[in-house]
Amino acid sequence: MRGRKLTLALALCFLSLPGGTALAGEVPYVLESDVPYTTPFSQPAKNLLDVYSPARASRRKAPVLLWVHGGGWYQGTKESAVLGKARRFTAAGYVFVSINYRLSPRVGDADSLVPGRVMFPDQPRDVARAIGWVSRNIGRYGGDRRRMVLMGHSAGGQIVSLLATRPRFLAAVKVGQNQIRGVISLDSVGFNVTDLTDPASPYRTEDQKPSYWNVFGTPAENEDLDRWHLASPLEHAGPRDPPFFFVVPNDVAVRIREAKQMARRLYLNVDRSVRLVSKTHGQINHSFGYPAGRGETAAAMRFARAATSRSGIG
Repeated sequence: MRGRKLTLALALCFLSLPGGTALAGEVPYVLESDVPYTTPFSQPAKNLLDVYSPARASRRKAPVLLWVHGGGWYQGTKESAVLGKARRFTAAGYVFVSINYRLSPRVGDADSLVPGRVMFPDQPRDVARAIGWVSRNIGRYGGDRRRMVLMGHSAGGQIVSLLATRPRFLAAVKVGQNQIRGVISLDSVGFNVTDLTDPASPYRTEDQKPSYWNVFGTPAENEDLDRWHLASPLEHAGPRDPPFFFVVPNDVAVRIREAKQMARRLYLNVDRSVRLVSKTHGQINHSFGYPAGRGETAAAMRFARAATSRSGIG
């Protein structure tokens, strides 16, 4: 139901945790779900977002955390692995926004690799439109449009990282780069898109590369539009961009390397901005906000607090 409101502040709920345990307590938010943020395109259900507002009102406008799900750019929803994150951030006084965006075909689908399919730059443009909607409307939910933090996992991490390092996407929706106070990257995939897509790349098998061609263009399509370069946050990151905090598995060498490269190009302290954890790609996402992910959750929230403070991260 579009725009429905669920007042949840007094509800006693049980949230399912990794490992089968449960967390009981008051839900610290009011949810307005399925809010349209732009005129629907080819996938109307994907141009919607959910707003989780803190149940306890504050006299001061709250910082805003915008969450972008992963799923290889072809699957996932704004409801995926979101409850722990929404609960932790709203309890800490943030307005939390979870964003859907259009998805590319899956390899083997009828529209796989065909002209006119959903592909880059559709996904970052959709998320930019959602951020534009938030900038214009979040005051009605008690949020501060001047203090937004972006967070994404996997493909969602690539999208938010690109928006923070290529400000033309946000400029197109009249959002200033200074409104984005920080980026939390949960094991992002795609800092260097060429490593995913180039036929000569050693980082993906030949069977894997067509799934990325669906998203970022085949080699022939790339020759015409240089999509791989334009989609790579590593190609654009610099010292004027917002600060980042990276969570990366401690046993995946390529993603450790790329996160550290991003940190250096952003002129960040690598040891402070890159946190290595003994978790899988999926565990990083699903444990965030829960006891199983307490270390990286606490560190990311310290980063967000510092980023949205008056002085920001120096």
